[in-house]
Amino acid sequence: MKNQFRYSLLLAFLVQGITLCAQDIRFEAYWGINPLHRDSLTDEGWRITDLRSYISDLNISTSNDSVWHDPVPAYLIDWLDTTRNRIQIPVMVNDTTTRLCLTIGLDSALNCSGIQRGVLDPVNGMYWTWQSGFIHLRLEAVSPQGTAVELHLGGYRYPHAAIQSTCFSFSRLKKTICVRMNVQALIDYMQEKGIDHIMSPGQAAKAGIKKAATVLAVEEYP
Repeated sequence: MKNQFRYSLLLAFLVQGITLCAQDIRFEAYWGINPLHRDSLTDEGWRITDLRSYISDLNISTSNDSVWHDPVPAYLIDWLDTTRNRIQIPVMVNDTTTRLCLTIGLDSALNCSGIQRGVLDPVNGMYWTWQSGFIHLRLEAVSPQGTAVELHLGGYRYPHAAIQSTCFSFSRLKKTICVRMNVQALIDYMQEKGIDHIMSPGQAAKAGIKKAATVLAVEEYP
């Protein structure tokens, strides 16, 4: 079914005279300027053990008002695993200005759909309960003092809906786009608030997701 959606979109763009090519989007974790992998030990002594998030509502637009919406409802990205941190999508190549938009987390419709298969299967460890829904972003680490930090950020019901959207603009199209998260900035922010554990929706989780969106940056490769 997913391939049928992509094929239909391809035909639609061809009719409009728009050429598509494969585009890799990689999601990478960094501690400041240093790349992170699972169990990476930072210079300050932090060990990052888990960093996963849902990415949804991917769309690409260009300056000629062409818009591509990803038919795949959600991806489960492992920011610390190079085999599970990328998405391949088609991109429009008849324009030089491109805008990529994405959402961290899952909307209320997906949350209310209940237990599903694939990336939305509870076996992935990203689901609380039917009342609380999915974890949008899961960050686990061990501090230099040996303290466990568990930030399970989510929430889809008012007033604790934590889903966060963000966009990036490019001057020209590239084959690979890397979305980078500065984990140090996110942990520092939560530490300043005295928060080491979040295991349910609430204002702290909402603030954490909002901060996560602000510590994202993009690097383009030829």
